[in-house]
Amino acid sequence: MSPASKSASGQDQNLGEKRKNNEGYSAENVKKPRVIGDIPVELINEVMSTITDPTAMLGPEQTNFLSAHSARDEAARLEERRGVIEFHVVGNSLNQKPNKKIMMWLVGLQNVFSHQLPRMPKEYITRLVFDPKHKTLALIKDGRVIGGICFRMFPSQGFTEIVFCAVTSNEQVKGYGTHLMNHLKEYHIKHNILNFLTYADEYAIGYFKKQGFSKDIKVPKAKYVGYIKDYEGATLMGCELNPKIPYTEFSVIIKKQKEVKSDPPHKIYTN
Repeated sequence: MSPASKSASGQDQNLGEKRKNNEGYSAENVKKPRVIGDIPVELINEVMSTITDPTAMLGPEQTNFLSAHSARDEAARLEERRGVIEFHVVGNSLNQKPNKKIMMWLVGLQNVFSHQLPRMPKEYITRLVFDPKHKTLALIKDGRVIGGICFRMFPSQGFTEIVFCAVTSNEQVKGYGTHLMNHLKEYHIKHNILNFLTYADEYAIGYFKKQGFSKDIKVPKAKYVGYIKDYEGATLMGCELNPKIPYTEFSVIIKKQKEVKSDPPHKIYTN
């Protein structure tokens, strides 16, 4: 595989699966006290109890992760809620012919990666994007692809390799990169794969650090040697996922947790 780049296998039956913002952790049918924003107090308390030590969860280089993360993806999260952007896991298949929309998205992803990762051979990008062993989480806005993360899952080894990661240049600095990664984390928690590995080039290291990656690899070396290729000049980075965290709602949970601490109960709870 290639070193993942960021500009400024489990085989699912539904290759165009849409990611739902609350998938995998909501309990809509259970009546519980809720804070403004429809986040259960119990969920806030449970999540915060698991992240009292950010360095233990995210790696030694992530001590400022919580405060930085709480605002980074908020705008993108609100855009998703309003239907401005969508997230879909797409891929090619040997067993079934992808429909026209999925093929258009795959071509769009190939174009985004090729434009944003000019040092990567276009033929190589095309081969991996259309390889049935790889999938891509696509970011769709106004019906067109504006970003994505290409990855390959290794369920038997307990990790996923992130291959390409990019957002088109005119849509950057809007929190899309963070929200993409948050959706990818939740997708993998759903599929019980709790470790990411990637070879990051010099331009991508900063992005991956902000997403909770570090050089402290939790996956035993014997699990990934021979599965991912060692690239000269690239840095191996890893991220261990916390299955108790609903990552796409992480920023609002941090915000509401602060409200719980600072406001009287009658200002927090709603019917």
